[in-house]
Amino acid sequence: LNVSGCKKLQKLWIANSKFKSLNVNGCNDLLVISAWNNQFDSIDVSQCPSLQYLSVAQNNLTSLDLSRSSELGFLDCN
Repeated sequence: LNVSGCKKLQKLWIANSKFKSLNVNGCNDLLVISAWNNQFDSIDVSQCPSLQYLSVAQNNLTSLDLSRSSELGFLDCN
């Protein structure tokens, strides 16, 4: 799923969708990503500085870099 460049996008709800990739580059206003139960190996949220909520449980994640996610208040990634 490619939503890159959607600068005004604030919430993305794609749970239970079986997506294999997600591109949110340039989604500067994105606050919420609910993407549990998909097939992601990795997710790059480094260009989403406003992200506050990230739910990516039940995926195939091997790593998750949140070093630029200073606003993040909720994380579910088990």
